[in-house]
Amino acid sequence: MLKEIKKLSKFSAVLVFLPMAVFAATTFFDILGTVSDLLAIVIPILLVIATIIFIWGLISYIMNVGDAAKQKEARSLMIWGIVLLFVIVAVWGIVGIVGRTFKVENANIPTGPVPPVIQ
Repeated sequence: MLKEIKKLSKFSAVLVFLPMAVFAATTFFDILGTVSDLLAIVIPILLVIATIIFIWGLISYIMNVGDAAKQKEARSLMIWGIVLLFVIVAVWGIVGIVGRTFKVENANIPTGPVPPVIQ
């Protein structure tokens, strides 16, 4: 029963978003522009969250000097914060590179970690 509900929920999600894909984004460049608009909003928020996770782990590590178990937990938080920061910045750079490769003229493409294109 649970498998059928999961299949139905996936199918209903496709049905809900299908008209938007058909009517709103007619070309690959429109889709790429929409994705870059969404990422321009989401990426800074995710960067702040990942930084907060790292800083929280660092503070927890310093505050729990005597407790090895809590320090291990805090170390894990710091590692996850660094991994998240790396992944977010890597995605940010890949989106910028793809946008420049296909010459998508969109002012909202993040330009942070990607060097300018030399022509």
